[in-house]
Amino acid sequence: MSIDNATPSDWDKVTKPHHYATKSGKYPNLECINFIEAALTPEEYRGYCKGNVLKYSWRCDHKGATMDDLRKARKYLDWLIEAQV
Repeated sequence: MSIDNATPSDWDKVTKPHHYATKSGKYPNLECINFIEAALTPEEYRGYCKGNVLKYSWRCDHKGATMDDLRKARKYLDWLIEAQV
């Protein structure tokens, strides 16, 4: 399968991983990435995204989940691009 023809179910693990969403408390639907963005300065957040692009690209062939890691790298790159605007 190509990264370009991934199905929505393939992206769920990347765009909305269930283990990163808060389940209780004051903000039960807050996604971890939104909390991280709010907690960091814009420059820090861009650095965080950039670091994750590098991390997931680097390890994609070494953990047995190549396509998942490439999708995660792509998602962090999307967030990095959005943060530049």
